[in-house]
Amino acid sequence: MNKKVIVWALYDDGNMCYYQSLKDNENLEVYPVGINDIKDIENYKRIDLSLNNLNLLKELKSQLPKPNIILASPPLWELKSCRLLTSNLRWH
Repeated sequence: MNKKVIVWALYDDGNMCYYQSLKDNENLEVYPVGINDIKDIENYKRIDLSLNNLNLLKELKSQLPKPNIILASPPLWELKSCRLLTSNLRWH
């Protein structure tokens, strides 16, 4: 029996793009992580991934198995607000 590759899909609770694209691969075990309260996906973990969470690493390590791959795509609105703060309005 092959050992499955563990994937942490951080910030994957909106459309769950990482989870949706990887869930049927029998070689992968995908753990989507986000702040929503999603109960219908077995491996979903509700963890505050913000910089304000001083216990973030402890929470990740205690609630999830050790990963082989970590995918992380922070929400795009954060990038837009950074551009607005720097007066870079050319990219939307």
